[in-house]
Amino acid sequence: MRLQRIFLGSIVGIFAVAALGYCCGGYGGGGNLNDYLAKDGKLKERLTLEIGQKDGNKGCEKYSVTVLVIEPSGAWTQQTRWTTWLIGETTPVAKGQLNQQQRAALARHLATQDLQGLPARLSAGSEPIGLGVWKLEFGKKSSKLETAAVNLADAAPPGEVRAGEWSRFVALTLVLEDMCKRTKVEPKKDQ
Repeated sequence: MRLQRIFLGSIVGIFAVAALGYCCGGYGGGGNLNDYLAKDGKLKERLTLEIGQKDGNKGCEKYSVTVLVIEPSGAWTQQTRWTTWLIGETTPVAKGQLNQQQRAALARHLATQDLQGLPARLSAGSEPIGLGVWKLEFGKKSSKLETAAVNLADAAPPGEVRAGEWSRFVALTLVLEDMCKRTKVEPKKDQ
């Protein structure tokens, strides 16, 4: 009888841990590493992160977009585009290079967070509300997060049904920003 109770308790415990893992996002539904990383250690596609912010009053809005592009080779560039009305200006910000180990780590993040499985649009409502717009693109797959929040960490509104998808999107964005900060190439100073 005691052995039967221990066995049943173990089974209940295993199911409880599995259910908790499923509810907390560890559902095992991540993507496949082979979707993101080629056999030669390069990314399979170009990865782009666009971060757009509106600034200004209605009628005289200034819109900035920071664009981070990581090529399959790991070479990356970051630039900022400012647009007021129809006038635009692009400014290079930084560049760098991800090595093979960093490309593999990035591909694991993309697979674990299942970028391919993110919806095309994440928003708090049916209409674009954006003060902030973040867009991830990997090849032909794109996912866009629109929010009234200016800070990405504040993007998921309380009670949002798609909070897990929002969190996956935010995690990928933070990984990209961190990797590029650490691999930034400083410009050579003229002597």
